[in-house]
Amino acid sequence: MTKAIYEEHLDQTEEQNEYRICSQCNSKMYSGYVIDNGLNYYCSDECLTQNMTLAEYTKLYADGEGDSYWTVFE
Repeated sequence: MTKAIYEEHLDQTEEQNEYRICSQCNSKMYSGYVIDNGLNYYCSDECLTQNMTLAEYTKLYADGEGDSYWTVFE
């Protein structure tokens, strides 16, 4: 029984990790911007720039050293 519960939870976790929901338009997204390590997600430049400028994002990105980045969710 425990193994079945674990496998069911694992399946749900895998499904959830395949996409995120855009914080601006609420669309399902399979790639996009992660802001502040997941505080917000944006599916496009348009959704991102409704909430911050590209200069603000670039500062958060910090040449790849920050907690904000663009990715493909796998």
